[in-house]
Amino acid sequence: MYNGLGAGLLESVYQNALELELINRGLTVQKEVPVPVHYKGIQMELGFRLDLLIENKVIIEIKSV
Repeated sequence: MYNGLGAGLLESVYQNALELELINRGLTVQKEVPVPVHYKGIQMELGFRLDLLIENKVIIEIKSV
């Protein structure tokens, strides 16, 4: 994927390309999955999201520089 797209692109470009590759391989992929954060019994409104969740088992957090 990296070799096909090259360097210096936004995270979202690599995320979408990886999502397509995984789906083409027959895997279930969820994108931007919200993660609740609780503190002392109160759900905090933090807006944290997983980049990709694969087969409800593997979390992928994408970073680009």
